[in-house]
Amino acid sequence: GFETQDTTSAKSKFLSLATKAVIPSQIAAGFAQLIRDFLSIDGDDRYLGQWQPIDHLIVLNLMHESAPKLRRYSKTLLEQVTNWAESSENESMLYSQWFHGQEGHSQADQVLGSLGVSPPDDKRRIDDAEWMRQRAYAATLQSIVLVERGRGKRSADIMRQYGVKNLDGIEERWRDDMLWLLNGLGRLLEIRVFYYHLREECQASDERVKRLKRLLGRMRHQTFELQEQLKYCSPLGPALRDIRQVAGGGVGVQTIRKLEAAGIQNLQDLNKLGLDGMLGHGVRRDIAKRIQLYLRRRMT
Repeated sequence: GFETQDTTSAKSKFLSLATKAVIPSQIAAGFAQLIRDFLSIDGDDRYLGQWQPIDHLIVLNLMHESAPKLRRYSKTLLEQVTNWAESSENESMLYSQWFHGQEGHSQADQVLGSLGVSPPDDKRRIDDAEWMRQRAYAATLQSIVLVERGRGKRSADIMRQYGVKNLDGIEERWRDDMLWLLNGLGRLLEIRVFYYHLREECQASDERVKRLKRLLGRMRHQTFELQEQLKYCSPLGPALRDIRQVAGGGVGVQTIRKLEAAGIQNLQDLNKLGLDGMLGHGVRRDIAKRIQLYLRRRMT
């Protein structure tokens, strides 16, 4: 890790909060240690200020033992992660600042060390730092897949693009786990959780505590947004999430599944289906009317 230390009492207090947040203590402790290490090495809080939604998923995919290992590390995987991350709309602080780089030119081992992620005893042929770099790249790819599904990309397209097999067979359980863990992280990201470390270990000023309160609040909000995205994982997801803002109410997962079963993939399909078509496929009348209101406002 970053070779910083915290007091036993502070760690015990955090684990108590982790228990209340219903998140595995190992994941809670690793995540907390990473945040504390960033607080210790970065007095300007640039790293936390650059933290992106996908970074939450990367941390969870690194630490959650039940997360599916989609692919082995390879040169192709490295290139796919690099190409995705270099797109202007795709950012990851952990990848760009710590993971990125060929063998011997990555700092992934420092992040994984803080998280408590270590190589298995039976690893072969590579040293610990290289194992951690490869593990970081693999976890980033796992997180890319979840982000793309949350944006509405079809499973078949993702499997073809990233060489992933049987995503349909593992996705539901994986997403359920991520939703549970993201909820736990969101409940832990409060300034009081890190207040002792800031005051006693970092001698933080009132101004810094105020800044960190804002940054941690932003990170909490990211966990809520991710949960909303992962609930849907449908081409219709982004539009139907938007209905809540435009039409004064949401659309549930069951409604989305009914529309998908009817072959609806986009707003144009929805518009053609019409109110009677939605009702014919089992959509509740009040929800169908809400969707119609949204379509009128968006497509006229």
